[in-house]
Amino acid sequence: MPFRLLIFDLDDTLVYSHIWTPAETRLFNLLGEPFRPEVAVQYKGMNAGDVARVIYEYAQPAEYSAAECGRLLRRFLLESARGETAARPGADDLLRAVGGRFALAVASGSPVEVIRLMLERFGWLPLFSHLVSSEEVTRGKPAPDVFLETLRRAGCAPGEALVIEDSLFGVRAAKAAGLACYAVPSTDDPRIAAEADRAFPTLAEMMPALTV
Repeated sequence: MPFRLLIFDLDDTLVYSHIWTPAETRLFNLLGEPFRPEVAVQYKGMNAGDVARVIYEYAQPAEYSAAECGRLLRRFLLESARGETAARPGADDLLRAVGGRFALAVASGSPVEVIRLMLERFGWLPLFSHLVSSEEVTRGKPAPDVFLETLRRAGCAPGEALVIEDSLFGVRAAKAAGLACYAVPSTDDPRIAAEADRAFPTLAEMMPALTV
């Protein structure tokens, strides 16, 4: 395999998104709305500020600004991250199998504190060289900025890196950065598999493609 860097998304790729949905629900409820799946599908893969902006534009609260919603959602995410979550099927085996073959990075919409906490929780932190949040760049996914920043920190050319993603915005961000992308779709949106280079039902089924 020509790649020397694997860039993983975090939420719903390596771990189940038990962090985001409770935090989003708290923000919706604070703004007088129930959680709205039809709104959530519009922001899956975005960072906290962009997610909060979408929720704000939907709810149109008089008492909060979009920036305040962003700060609240970020706080809710950090609180949610201290609760229960679980690794996606095959994640632990895959990371330990590829950790000695490739440099590993995370490029996620979660705050970097959440990324670090999740990796520490599952014993994965020592496997990763770079942790990059799209909060650290100008634009979140589907813009390519978080992947371009990851390449910059790793000193890696686009053709030397592979992204593993679950969402449509994540796949589109990877492709916009000129990167190959494998997908483990977390929703039934057929565009995820269609726009990725390859798609797999689980990380366990992806493993042979990364370890041969």
